[in-house]
Amino acid sequence: MRRRPAGDTVESESALSVQDGRLALPGRRHCRVALKTGEAMNAWLIWLILAAVLGIAELLTLTLAFALIAAAAVAAAGVAAANLGLPVQLLAFVVTAGAGLGLARPFAMRHIEQPPQLRTGTAALVGRKAIVVEEVTGHSGRIRINGELWSSRAYDDTLVIPAGSTVDVLQIEGATALVYPRE
Repeated sequence: MRRRPAGDTVESESALSVQDGRLALPGRRHCRVALKTGEAMNAWLIWLILAAVLGIAELLTLTLAFALIAAAAVAAAGVAAANLGLPVQLLAFVVTAGAGLGLARPFAMRHIEQPPQLRTGTAALVGRKAIVVEEVTGHSGRIRINGELWSSRAYDDTLVIPAGSTVDVLQIEGATALVYPRE
């Protein structure tokens, strides 16, 4: 930080002052902010700050909406950098945000959402109904699942399930189905 000449006093380092209609930061050059009518404004910087805040909000929510609004703020910053007026900046923001939220987001969300994962192999048998062929105990038994014979045992070691009963397959351990009787 630069040293001030002796006798030059400032009440606070963060004190802002207005000089010639511009905002002056201590120890820095003037920041061009419109304080008078018709004076140029660094509106692009405000739009970029808004875009950054919206980008952070998108990272926290992952909804894609804040990202599209942040892109609209960047578009408005581009318009502001071209020294076009506030109405044109707002128009660019609204049109870009509307196009993003109305057209791009629904299309993107359809492609982001994945269908439920297809279960194959033994995982596809979990939750299925089976018929007991040989009495099922906590140690042994045989069941028929979709026409195939499987070795099985009761999920609860204390149960004895008689032949002909209907059971649910709760888990597959290797080549053995763990079953529980249907009620």
